[in-house]
Amino acid sequence: MAYPESPAITRTDSCHRGLAGQGEEHYHSIQMNRKEDLSDSELQQLITPFSERLLELCSLSRRPEMAEAIRTPLYVGKVLSYSTRLEEFIDFCGAKHNQHWFPFRECVAAIKLFSNVSYIVMHIRSACPHYSLLENISSFLEETDEQLDILRNAWLASLDQLSRLGELHRLRVGDDYQQPDFTVRLPETKLPGDLDKIAVSEPEAVVVNMATSFLNLFTETEILNLCDEDPDTYPAYIPDQIDETSLRNLEVQFHNLQSVYDTRLASSNIESVDSRLPLIRGHASIIFHLLEAATHLIHYYERHMAGCIAVDDGVFCPISPRDILGVVFRYCLKYADDFLSSSISLCREVIASYAEQGEIEVPVPRYRGFHVRPSTLVAKIVQHYGSSVMLSLDDMEINAGQPLELFRVNEKINAQKRKSVAGVVCNLD
Repeated sequence: MAYPESPAITRTDSCHRGLAGQGEEHYHSIQMNRKEDLSDSELQQLITPFSERLLELCSLSRRPEMAEAIRTPLYVGKVLSYSTRLEEFIDFCGAKHNQHWFPFRECVAAIKLFSNVSYIVMHIRSACPHYSLLENISSFLEETDEQLDILRNAWLASLDQLSRLGELHRLRVGDDYQQPDFTVRLPETKLPGDLDKIAVSEPEAVVVNMATSFLNLFTETEILNLCDEDPDTYPAYIPDQIDETSLRNLEVQFHNLQSVYDTRLASSNIESVDSRLPLIRGHASIIFHLLEAATHLIHYYERHMAGCIAVDDGVFCPISPRDILGVVFRYCLKYADDFLSSSISLCREVIASYAEQGEIEVPVPRYRGFHVRPSTLVAKIVQHYGSSVMLSLDDMEINAGQPLELFRVNEKINAQKRKSVAGVVCNLD
């Protein structure tokens, strides 16, 4: 991060590093004395290069003629960029622990978070029609628009509040956007895809491993089932059953799945001949982005909702707890679960197509045979991966994916036991 040119305040030590991990040479452009507190007037001078552009965008959001512009990704992206830099700087200056500047800092944090989540949902909205998805997505897109309005209202409320706080702290507002234009003009066509296809070594193993990883993630998504509960019960699930850490862990796993596809299969010779593979990638991507948005919102709920900004006689909070948890549970988690469930049959179909046919010999469970527990376990494994697995015993051949079918094996095993025991008894003296 670049630092503003500002009056230096002597500091006795010089071993610290600058903001965002910058080197010592940058750090000395903002020097402080441990023996003296930073005054409001000094911070007002230092903060201007970081705050004036964001405050300018806040001011623009109040203009009626900007109603459409503020809905564009370019506008949201600029707000996100400036609020991220400003939050880093005021945290470095200690605003997080200062009573006078804490409301300002919390408002900047709210702008940054709702800018980020809005940008993610806007990306979902624009990219979803281009993803290869199995299900009809029209209802999902309608719901996305509704949730985006909720997030945008919280975001605009935060921008409006920061304008008031900027006036309270006598911060200067920039004036670069005299005739702002945030329109993004997209072409009707695309560049020709003339890159050579990547040759994948052992493509069958890559595809099977990816589809298997997708199926295995399905068993780790119990928290997605909470979306069907009564909205009044949502607060009780946090943090014991769902929290920022659990969501982020799940988000990272789907991100890794998407990365494996982009590294090993995207633009490959096998992707171009199997239309099912982009379907898997599309589902992994949409689930990742939904979980990404949910993680940010739960972070805000856990970390910031309790510290809503006190202003005048009231308490400012850009969104109600019910609304923010509604976006998390009834939109992000619900549709992540829906897209995950709809892709299971596809992954099983792909595994069955690419898996090599083979045969293994396994011993019958000692003493117990194929009773309830071993039969159920074997059947669940077969059903999980969806491949056709047959169990052969002498002249018998049964479907190993059906527990009741496996029970039949016991009849033959028990018959052999009785015959063996009878033979031993007959040979006794």
